[in-house]
Amino acid sequence: MLTSLALIILVGLSMAAIGSVPLAMGLPCGQIVLSVAVLGILITAPLGAIGIDVSYRRLLEKN
Repeated sequence: MLTSLALIILVGLSMAAIGSVPLAMGLPCGQIVLSVAVLGILITAPLGAIGIDVSYRRLLEKN
């Protein structure tokens, strides 16, 4: 569970960093790009967490 949360946080931070570049450059579309990046984080993070929690038992084996 801790690993999946760390992965989700890292992906979210990278999406936010990429989304803020046009805004920092002063482009007129910067606010829209940042908003879409934030919405992408809010939508995909819970789906990724649920997917990891559901599938890790089937995909990982103990040695």
